[in-house]
Amino acid sequence: MPESPRMPRPGAKDAPVFDVASEDPRSYFKHLESLLEECKIDSDAEKKRHTLRYLPEDVEDQWKYQDHYKAGTYANWKKEILRSYTGKSDEDRGTIHQLRRIMKRFSNISITDAYEYAKMKREAQPVMAQVMENKYATNREITDLIWEVLTRDFAMAIRTRISLRRVEPAGTPITSENRYPYAEVLKIGQHLIDEANDGDTSGRSGRTYSDTSGTSVKIELKESMNDMMKEFMAGLTDVIQTQTRSTHQQFDSVLKALHQSGTQVPNYHQSAQNSSLHVPSHAPSSQNRGWQHSNSTNKPTFTSLEDLLCYFCDQSGHMSRNCPHRLEMVEEGLLIERDGRTLLKDGGPIPRFPVEYSQKQRVEKFYEKLHKQEAERRSVNMMESFSMVGRGVIPVATMPQINRQADPRDIRIAELERLVKAANIQLDLRHADKCRKETMKRKMSLKSRVSGQFKDRGVGMASS
Repeated sequence: MPESPRMPRPGAKDAPVFDVASEDPRSYFKHLESLLEECKIDSDAEKKRHTLRYLPEDVEDQWKYQDHYKAGTYANWKKEILRSYTGKSDEDRGTIHQLRRIMKRFSNISITDAYEYAKMKREAQPVMAQVMENKYATNREITDLIWEVLTRDFAMAIRTRISLRRVEPAGTPITSENRYPYAEVLKIGQHLIDEANDGDTSGRSGRTYSDTSGTSVKIELKESMNDMMKEFMAGLTDVIQTQTRSTHQQFDSVLKALHQSGTQVPNYHQSAQNSSLHVPSHAPSSQNRGWQHSNSTNKPTFTSLEDLLCYFCDQSGHMSRNCPHRLEMVEEGLLIERDGRTLLKDGGPIPRFPVEYSQKQRVEKFYEKLHKQEAERRSVNMMESFSMVGRGVIPVATMPQINRQADPRDIRIAELERLVKAANIQLDLRHADKCRKETMKRKMSLKSRVSGQFKDRGVGMASS
């Protein structure tokens, strides 16, 4: 009976070799297991021993401390080793995770990068087929991964070419899932690269557009954009016409209801029936209070323009957009107009309170309060400056600079306040001195009175 062949020595020509650079143990295990089967080695302990025998020292130490090495089967130990190398385990092959790892190695592939595109297609297409076969992902998810690694122009060219060549059976709806099949995307991308490189599929040299291929792609893009623009304009026209008809019908029904209720409608309302605008430019705004209620019917009545109340100043005879008070404040810079709205000069809205005031009064109150606060703040700053000068904190030479920065009226007010404060201090001192003198006078009077009583009492005792 012939002897079974022996396992080769480490370093021998037919010994299995682990490629440390690639970090892929699958080829190593494939060669090793063929030798184990040829040498008829079946025990798990012997398989583990021979597995470590041909490894570099550092890799041997790593594999020794994997799970199932000391207590476990060879199959489970091998599974743990493959799992430790990301993407190399059998469970990870053909999954969306493996596909994502492959696609992350590529980015910004243009229509002239034939080499990069061919490499991406060669590595990713088998995994894409396995993912679709195992239903780990949808066609759209795979297509999105392809779009992410292509440049924007290249992806747009592929979409345009597929859209122009698509011939769907009658009754087949086009959805986001089946709009761009991943296999068709890869195929069209390869065709565009071949056209762009004028037959040079290596992609390593001559990465320039040919005149014919570049022109064809541009023409297809232009035709596709024109078709999309025509569809958009047609849909927009339909929407505008529908809204215009609906607006006219609503406006006619409102006018009819007003006539039936006996409401007097100004003549300028009639011109709106022939206008294509939703609201005529001279129609009463919702911001103007032109509706009045009668005591008998409680229905709205509208008599003339004089009955309108301006929403801004609460005066009659004009509307808010023509209010002279509002226009005057705009000219003075107190108000600004932005996007059809009237705002304060800092861009803030007009105050809403007090509600009993008109907008004009609220604006005036707002700026009156603002000027008062600014005057008080400047007065306080000036008083602090004079105080610092008196204490020597600010040199006297710097006071002219402070005076030039401040308003002369505020400086005069600050000086008067300082004089009033000094006068009050003097009055307080005089009053305190007067009180002190009166107190001393009362003490002296009381002392003389007490001493007189003691003298009278002493004379009486001596006579007795």
